[in-house]
Amino acid sequence: GSLTGYNSRALYPDAAEYERVGRELYDRYQERDQGQTEARWVRADGTILYVRLQLHVLDPAAPVEGQIVAAMDMFERTVDEFDRLWTQKYGKK
Repeated sequence: GSLTGYNSRALYPDAAEYERVGRELYDRYQERDQGQTEARWVRADGTILYVRLQLHVLDPAAPVEGQIVAAMDMFERTVDEFDRLWTQKYGKK
């Protein structure tokens, strides 16, 4: 869904994570015209959700005019990576 007009700080477990993600997205955007990082968000029930965020600006000539940030749930990728590493080290489960 859209978070237009919504304070995105509420998605983060604390101010430090919110600020770190903001810095990383901005710094990487400055380097490559897009930003990407991983973050921790907090669900309404208080559980932590690990996401990959990708930032794109609507108009590179005027980045403050608007951005789109896409979030991808990292759970499945994390489980797949764990399974791969387990199989490498111990063989089939």
